[in-house]
Amino acid sequence: MKKLCECGCGKETGVYTHTHAKFGIKKGAPTRFLRNHRAKIGRPVAEKFFEKVDKNGPIPAYRPDLGQCWIWIAALDTDGYGMMMIKEGMEWRTHGAHVISWMVAGYKTQSGKELDHLCRNIKCVNPAHLELVTHKENMMRGEKATKTHCKRGHPFNQENTRIIPTGGRQCKSCRESYMKKWLLEHPDYSRCRRKKAGVR
Repeated sequence: MKKLCECGCGKETGVYTHTHAKFGIKKGAPTRFLRNHRAKIGRPVAEKFFEKVDKNGPIPAYRPDLGQCWIWIAALDTDGYGMMMIKEGMEWRTHGAHVISWMVAGYKTQSGKELDHLCRNIKCVNPAHLELVTHKENMMRGEKATKTHCKRGHPFNQENTRIIPTGGRQCKSCRESYMKKWLLEHPDYSRCRRKKAGVR
């Protein structure tokens, strides 16, 4: 029984040389593709993407007006963000699941900007819960930016807060304590810096 390759090349395929009951393959049956032709055809990214999404996620307590989160139920990176591999040309590349969701929805990414989760749920891939912002703005909006005290209990007020170049916050009291300790351990460091820190 002859069969044409499903990639659309118009060539006849071969036959299976072994039976694989697990995959429903019988010896002598025609194969679906010629060797190396399977890569020429693939399911749309959107189809593969939504197979890995649970649209019945929780409503964020932080922003209930946004509606339900779409939870990514596949692979996660070390920070807890969803990730997915897609083929670009002849190479497979890994992208954030929320970035792919943004592109599947018809939006474009912009150089110098990144996607912020308005719902504060990093596993969420609902494009309605995402917004393009600068890295500095994303850092300022983050969970750490809502804290009122540092991990040592010092308040994040106007007098005790230093804004670093990336947009994050730094406790001045903790920084001064660290610098004093560091300068004591490095007696050959600049006299001006030692004097400014109150260390002799």
